[in-house]
Amino acid sequence: MKIVEKIKTKQEKRLDGDPINIVFLGDSVTQGCFEDNSLSDGRSVPVTEYSSSFASHVGKTLNFLYPNVQINIINCGASGRTCGNFCSEENVERYIRSYHPDLTVVSFGLNDVRWNYSHGLTADTFGEAVGYILSEIKKTGSEAIFITQNFMCDRVDERLMSEANRKIAEELSYIQNSGLLKDYFVSAKKVCESLSVPVIDGYYVFEKLSEAGVDTNDLLAGYLNHPVREYHRYLAVKICEKILLD
Repeated sequence: MKIVEKIKTKQEKRLDGDPINIVFLGDSVTQGCFEDNSLSDGRSVPVTEYSSSFASHVGKTLNFLYPNVQINIINCGASGRTCGNFCSEENVERYIRSYHPDLTVVSFGLNDVRWNYSHGLTADTFGEAVGYILSEIKKTGSEAIFITQNFMCDRVDERLMSEANRKIAEELSYIQNSGLLKDYFVSAKKVCESLSVPVIDGYYVFEKLSEAGVDTNDLLAGYLNHPVREYHRYLAVKICEKILLD
């Protein structure tokens, strides 16, 4: 990727040039949400650890490799966000243009499929939203990477103690097992191909692990849809490989 040349130039001429800015757009997974904490009123609130997010691990890795380069990691992931939330001039300005990114990493799908499913919309709607965001990113001169997301739970896991979470698991496992989530990422990958945007296919990784006999619910921190901390470290490696080796 072209960002490598920018980083290399900054490393060699450390007194010249602007810092490197990498923006991450996404939902609670990008934000760094993990297992849920049950509150006294019956609600569940996910544990948030920005330092354990794949965005933070990317920053740590690149800072280790390039100690003389100021690499700014801007994590714009937030719980409940969808790709559709960013399909406005206001949010493009706020979350993309204002940061002058050299690279923008985009990862959506888990919230989009739930919202669209409940409103009768299709995977093509998600693909169109992904296309809009990626097109706007490219207009800024930033490179982009799209990450397909992990599996949702495939059943109401026996380890779920909260009745509220068990009801959520019923919905998520239906979406997962029906193939709806996969359809969303198939649509997104087609758009990425048309725009020449590289893809890190996390969904495919979960598919292959499932085929190999892995209980993919074990890879979800709360047995719903947030991947475990170890998976964030894996994703960070794949992102760094995409930046440095492609």
